[in-house]
Amino acid sequence: MMKIKDFNNRKKEIKAYIESGDLEDAIEASTDLIEELFEDKEFSKIVDIFHSKLIRPKLLFTFEVAYSLVESGFKNEAEEVYEYLLAQEPRNSSVLNNLSNIRKEKGMIEPAFELIQRAYEIEPNDEETGGSHLKN
Repeated sequence: MMKIKDFNNRKKEIKAYIESGDLEDAIEASTDLIEELFEDKEFSKIVDIFHSKLIRPKLLFTFEVAYSLVESGFKNEAEEVYEYLLAQEPRNSSVLNNLSNIRKEKGMIEPAFELIQRAYEIEPNDEETGGSHLKN
């Protein structure tokens, strides 16, 4: 669990990179921080980074950010991130699965089914896509 002081210091480091024009190091520091927080399931801190606009949002459109947005109740924003990720990686079964879950919760059953079906075609042995959602 990362202490708030450490978290804020890491955000200041990212901001300093940006202010000095070093976008590459800012992105790398942001990505490292997000991955570390994701591993510790500190989703609200990832959402804080995303909402802080330290980095242009699409540069932070990662699976970890989308997942954290869902876990923190920002499903519409998560849906946007998953859609972006799907456009970048149309055969990513995890993205297909999670986007399907969001669509299903919104009552968009047919689009949800189509997404989970695509995920199943890519990863037929994955227990997340292997039928649990198809039965609901």
